[in-house]
Amino acid sequence: MCWSAYVRLFLPTSSARSETQLSVSETRLGFLRLKSFARHSFTPTADRLVSPRAPSTMSRAPASAGFLLLLLLLMLPAGSTSFFDQATQPKCRKIQLEMCQDMPYKSTIYPNKFLPIDEQDVTDIAEYYKVLIKTGCHPHVKLFVCSAFAPMCSDTVPKGVTSCRSVCEEVRRGCVTIVQTFGVKWPEMLNCSRFPEHPEVCIDPKLTKGGTFEHEQYELPSRIGNPGQMIYGGEGVRESFVFGHLPSCPKDMINLDPTDRNGTCAARCNADIMFTKVKKETATFWMLTLAFLNAVVTGLTVLTFLIDSARFRFPERTVCYVAACYFFYSLPFLSRFFLSVDRTACSNTPSMASYLIHSGLDNTACVASFVVSYFFSMAGSLWWIMLAFTWFLSAGRKWVPEGIDACRSYLHLFAWGVPMLLTLAVLVTHKVDASELLGLCGVGNTDPWMLLGFHIIPRLLFVVVGSCLIVAGFSSMCREREAFRRRGTDTSKLDKLMVKMGLFSALYIIPSIILVICDVYHMAVLFQWYPHTIGCKAQGGADRGYCNRPVHPQWDLYMLNLVMTFVIGSSTGLWVLSSKTFFSWQRFLCCGLCSPPPPTKLQPNAVGQGHPLIPVGNPPPHPPNGHYLPLSVATSVPSAQQHSLYPSKVV
Repeated sequence: MCWSAYVRLFLPTSSARSETQLSVSETRLGFLRLKSFARHSFTPTADRLVSPRAPSTMSRAPASAGFLLLLLLLMLPAGSTSFFDQATQPKCRKIQLEMCQDMPYKSTIYPNKFLPIDEQDVTDIAEYYKVLIKTGCHPHVKLFVCSAFAPMCSDTVPKGVTSCRSVCEEVRRGCVTIVQTFGVKWPEMLNCSRFPEHPEVCIDPKLTKGGTFEHEQYELPSRIGNPGQMIYGGEGVRESFVFGHLPSCPKDMINLDPTDRNGTCAARCNADIMFTKVKKETATFWMLTLAFLNAVVTGLTVLTFLIDSARFRFPERTVCYVAACYFFYSLPFLSRFFLSVDRTACSNTPSMASYLIHSGLDNTACVASFVVSYFFSMAGSLWWIMLAFTWFLSAGRKWVPEGIDACRSYLHLFAWGVPMLLTLAVLVTHKVDASELLGLCGVGNTDPWMLLGFHIIPRLLFVVVGSCLIVAGFSSMCREREAFRRRGTDTSKLDKLMVKMGLFSALYIIPSIILVICDVYHMAVLFQWYPHTIGCKAQGGADRGYCNRPVHPQWDLYMLNLVMTFVIGSSTGLWVLSSKTFFSWQRFLCCGLCSPPPPTKLQPNAVGQGHPLIPVGNPPPHPPNGHYLPLSVATSVPSAQQHSLYPSKVV
């Protein structure tokens, strides 16, 4: 059969011959346009389809892309819509394609994951396929083309549904002959390998009567997830889309993907799943109070370092960075003063149902709060490691402040670089989730394995390494202290220094151990709760009774975790709590107009004048040749200044 007869077969028989010939001419022209389009057609990939009228090239990300991404997230306003919202958040929209207005559904998904190109390109490209539809080469050609360019979307099918692969293959077998008649290959963007197949949910019309295809009336299913059909058809034709039975979520949770029997459920925003409303309100009150106190203490500590920076040298300068990290760490918690849980911890489905985030980057405020809190929490722990390390160098290896200061770039690289890598790892995996108790986003709130990998293991490692360095430094300082006493040197200032360092170390180590214990408890709770809440569908669904929840967790342990978090940051204020701090603030506030404090008179033979951590006292007897002097006297010898990178040694 020639192509003109094939076209006439599907044209209205009541049309005049001239009209039929005109339609044939239009069809010939349409296929020529389709052939021309095919020459410039793009090859779809898994990541991006490029429009023929707007080709693009992939640029290589610079090496600092991770750092720029982190800065971008830090600067994003909490109330704006992020690029994640615009690019990844699926939404149901009314079908705009004119040729698809009579489909059995009225809404389509955007962005279209089957053809990930912009909306204008979809409209332009779809025009080339009108000629294929007009031929009527297969009863389902129109449904197939429209489901590819405008996949079905509804409140109960948020992911979008397109035709099954079997439908594509049937349409291709029926239409490929007429397409090839004009020297046009089957369009790559309609490659059947790109379409889903059973058991995935897809559109698969089954003819139940007759063999013709007439203009239809359509009807959507009332609910997807229960046995039922989506019926469309006219007189003599009745077709159905069979979805079958799919597991459901508990009533206080949202089924994020009803078409996926192994999909996840999400708690409704402000629903009481693991904690009651009263407990959540109490936790929020104490969270805001502790965050405010922590911000005040750490802020004053940082300002004290800034107005009198010459007074603080390594290793105690690292305390300033610890305080700065915990100051920024408290900011996401303080954001709950003016942002509700809906803004900081919830997202919306395409049908605008609000749910608590358990994985994703769709909420700007959620992502920003995670980045700030997690990054500075890890950075604060790393700077505490740097304090322990420089303390070990100073007390155990007899390094002078100048030697440590010369290596400060390596300290900064390690203390800021590791937290950045950990933060980017969470962002890449899209494992940002929200806490039901606090209404803020982090990592490991709902996923026990992420909690283990990004909280428990790093914190436990920091505690062990830091404790070893602290103990090694104290061991060396105790030996020096005994040597001073045998020589008759006053060790009162050394004792005060050791007490301060010991207290500060204890206020980090003990809370960190408690945090690890609380996190281990939370991980055990998640292993019990996850299969009955988020993973309910994978267990068989709530409608079959497979999602009975365990007892509620111990709220007191979660509050203890919250308190210990802010104890670490607030402990930095003890380091600057002295009369010298008072005089520094007095000079700063008076702008030099106030009378300065009386100068401290030093004994001519005082020791330790060049090192901030070693007390002033009577000089010990001169050691024998080749003996390493303690740091308290090393800096008073000129030769020590010449080799600041090495242990101070006086011959």
